Amino acid sequence: MGRPARPLILLLALLAACALSALAHQQRVLKTSPGGRAGRVPGEPADKKNDDPSQEPPSEPTPLSLALSLLTQLSHAPSPPSNPQPALYVPPSPLTPLEAAIDYIRPSWLKVPSAAGGSKRESWAERRAGRVLELLERAVAKGGEEAEEARGVWADLMLRAPPPFKQNATRAFELYSDLASRTGNATAHAALGFFYDTGYGGAVEPHPGTALLHYIFAALGGDTGAEMTLAYKHWVGIGAEQDCEEALGWYQRVADKAMAHYHAGPPGGQRLPLTKTRLSDLAGGAYGRGASVASTGNNVIRPAIKAGRAKEAGESWDELLEFFSYSAFQNEHAYALRLGRIHYLGSIYPLPSNQADGAGEVPRNYAKALFWFRRVARLVWGEDARRKEVDPGVEQLAGMAAGYLGRMWMRGEGVREDMERARMWAERGAELGDPESHFLLGLMLRDGLGVQPNFQKAVAHFQTAAQHHHPEAYIELGKIYAANGDTARATQHFEYAVASGNAFEAYYHLASSVSRTSCPAAVAYLKLVAERGDWTHAAPEWRDAQIRWARAAEWGDEKGRGEREGALLGWWRLAERGYEVAQNNVAFVLDQDKQRIRLPHLDPAPSNSSAALALTHWARSAEQHQIDSSVKEGDYYFYGLGTPDGKPDYQRAAQIYLGAAETHVSALALWNVGWMYERGLGVPQDFHLAKRYFDMALDTDEEALVPVVLSLIELHLRSLWARLTGQNEKALSIFGPSRAHHQRSSSSSHDDRPAPAPKAEDDVEERRPPRKNRHTDDWAPEADLYADAWGDAGDADADLDDELVESALILALAGALAALVWVRGVVILGRFKSRIYHRLKKRILGGSQTVSAIIMP
Repeated sequence: MGRPARPLILLLALLAACALSALAHQQRVLKTSPGGRAGRVPGEPADKKNDDPSQEPPSEPTPLSLALSLLTQLSHAPSPPSNPQPALYVPPSPLTPLEAAIDYIRPSWLKVPSAAGGSKRESWAERRAGRVLELLERAVAKGGEEAEEARGVWADLMLRAPPPFKQNATRAFELYSDLASRTGNATAHAALGFFYDTGYGGAVEPHPGTALLHYIFAALGGDTGAEMTLAYKHWVGIGAEQDCEEALGWYQRVADKAMAHYHAGPPGGQRLPLTKTRLSDLAGGAYGRGASVASTGNNVIRPAIKAGRAKEAGESWDELLEFFSYSAFQNEHAYALRLGRIHYLGSIYPLPSNQADGAGEVPRNYAKALFWFRRVARLVWGEDARRKEVDPGVEQLAGMAAGYLGRMWMRGEGVREDMERARMWAERGAELGDPESHFLLGLMLRDGLGVQPNFQKAVAHFQTAAQHHHPEAYIELGKIYAANGDTARATQHFEYAVASGNAFEAYYHLASSVSRTSCPAAVAYLKLVAERGDWTHAAPEWRDAQIRWARAAEWGDEKGRGEREGALLGWWRLAERGYEVAQNNVAFVLDQDKQRIRLPHLDPAPSNSSAALALTHWARSAEQHQIDSSVKEGDYYFYGLGTPDGKPDYQRAAQIYLGAAETHVSALALWNVGWMYERGLGVPQDFHLAKRYFDMALDTDEEALVPVVLSLIELHLRSLWARLTGQNEKALSIFGPSRAHHQRSSSSSHDDRPAPAPKAEDDVEERRPPRKNRHTDDWAPEADLYADAWGDAGDADADLDDELVESALILALAGALAALVWVRGVVILGRFKSRIYHRLKKRILGGSQTVSAIIMP
């Protein structure tokens, strides 16, 4: 054989190796496929041969069962590194040795670049996704009982579009319409209500009346999400008549379901879901750190704010837990107890009443929690169960650890349920004064859990725990008082429970007591209960949106776009149910007002459709007492973002700013009002009111010093110009106005000022329907709003004016001195240049001076 045949032999060997590699990979894939023995492909019929005649041949799998099996395969995947929960993409499978060898010797120009799991795995997932859709279509065409379920699964995939599926809103709408018309499916009606309410994806034109009708059908069919949507719509009057009693009825249904699910759990109730986190809070608020109410004052210690700071600093929860573990092994026993709580609750930030904040979520690990709790408890009770003498601080930590151990044994969390051990640890904790242990003993004695029931002793333990402000103990005592007809004391204990950290069950009982006297208060209470106890309807949707948002951040702009849209869709659907956190997230994601410096002729025009949607959700979030959202809403009207005609509406912006300013917690809102009074935009120009609001902005937040000082300097310059141009009635008095002048200015200026938007009341008893009152076009005079303040603060204003005059004089003198120094320097430099010129002239004309003599006089 000649020499040219050697490349042919090598090529044939390479092709054979590739074929063997493909065959090995196919066999590995088939082994992991559902539907039977290794080698059987989903969708193919089972082997007819049956070696065991005593067994009946397996039944043929239906298209729907095969589709669900493939969906299970697609959903078994690890999460992005930033999220501890499972995600929905499939990781690449490991290569066989033969595949690895071929991949190593393959030229680089033959290798296909991989991204986010690799093209090989993506191709596998896309083929599986196509197979799923084919099977669902076959199941729908086949008809029968499974056809309707297949239609619902197909529609959900087309709407949510988990990867690798592609969204098709129009197809989803058609499938939901078909399903609703055929069976009256409640989930389908709820989805159609969302489509008609929002016009999502252009599948249908928005029609609030049709949306309301579908929501009613869904709610009557038992769909909890539709019930919450109807309750919210009737509460605020969006797309439905504002009716407090109607809203109360729907929220009562959802709250009853939540409470039933709560009490169906282990002793002590079902564990509440982690609290939901605003994206804006992780960024320091809608305006960033320092400028937002969310991150100023006492809000800086909120878990979401601290989590955002940690993320910006590059910290990770794994590093934090590693530090805690190191400290705990160095006999820092407080860190050991903290680690136990973190692993038990599943969050870096535990909350009262065994709740936890979602901003610090970590995987829950009962085994690690049990290890750390036991480690702390053994400081007092050794292996021989004898109590040791330790410091009081260590005793307190050991008592808390014993309470958690008793709780885990009583509820069967990470261990088998054992009431004897639960009672043992609860008694040990109670011996050291732990309130959780007293509460557990009260539950055991009341319900006879491992002990003989003893109601009197149970009440005594509840009272002891309540003396240490244990929220669940307050609730149990409140229920006892309510059962005995003592409504006043029952209400008092429920309010104590709210103040101690358990608003879920306490608000449920408070709603029952106030529903006859205050419908708005009862609605507010039940709304909180419905949103907090959302195990079955909203918590999974929120979790999915959270995962997809984290995955989008990891995958980047191009590949993560579908995941961002999926997360936005999840939050949008929850926002329609009245979740303020979801409304805030939708607005923050679509925010068209993130620029701090505007260049109108260079900046691209914002999307008015996205701006209108963002404005809607900023407004709805503001109606639920979010001050930063209220200021954002004012900004949109000020800049004309999302308004019907795309033009600024200064009067509406001023009205909203005034409503936010009256809470006296937002320095930015106060500064905005002062700025508008200074320029007369949306309100009558009034330099005195402008100064008043600037001063209040500085009083509210000391970090506003620089902008306030600059604004006051500009304000006084404007006032000086007004005085020079003869507009003395607008100018500020430099030498301190009299009190009578202040009063005259106050009464004359307030006659034409717009009525502020209704303020966000802290007392839920006086909460007003927001949609009808916040955006009114009537501008009622409020002449006496600041009359007392002006009358009593004349001397203070005079002092401030004097200080400002002194500062201005000092600055003027400093400027004059700087000018004199500059003039002197110019004169000296001129003289020096003249001397050099004359000396050089002499040297050039034949003088006898040397160069050094010329340079050095």
